[in-house]
Amino acid sequence: MCRKPNPFIHQVFVSIGCVVGFVSFLANTNNWEPTASVTMLLAPLITVIGVLIWTRYWYLARNEPKEKRMFANEPFFIGGSANTINPIHIVTHFGEFAGGTALFLMLIALGISIPNRNSEAYKAAKNYLETNGDVVHMIGKVKYYGWAVSGKISSDAADIRFAVVAEGGPYEANLKLMKAGNRWEVYQSSLSGR
Repeated sequence: MCRKPNPFIHQVFVSIGCVVGFVSFLANTNNWEPTASVTMLLAPLITVIGVLIWTRYWYLARNEPKEKRMFANEPFFIGGSANTINPIHIVTHFGEFAGGTALFLMLIALGISIPNRNSEAYKAAKNYLETNGDVVHMIGKVKYYGWAVSGKISSDAADIRFAVVAEGGPYEANLKLMKAGNRWEVYQSSLSGR
């Protein structure tokens, strides 16, 4: 028989995941690289670990008497009982609700960033920043890019924003691109340094 995990360990992981997610939001908003990229990757991972620990505890404790359940002060749920959703339940489990909401928002952010990072428009924007003489003179050689890529990319136009760390420091790149034939071309760019 497996030893049951501590029922409160998951709360520690979910709470830390949410705090790291908040730091990721602040870091991305303020263009603090590499903190923004690292925390954007760590926050969902830590939160998912907390959810998995909670799931394991629930699985191992599901057949125990009511007094030993994680939610011992709640009425036992028998399909469709309205007694489990009440103000006390909501207040006592606000942390789990907040953690679930934060995880959902983190997954949306990753869901937006991943397709944008893999797009041809993003690759063309990076190439522009690395090869355009005026840009290289202004910011220096690019060291690395931030993980989050936001904006809109359609089949023939793109308006994207992402962090760039160059020899001259961190910058926020805002680029507008149009597709000409099979090539993406930058027609407007702005770089703001921090």
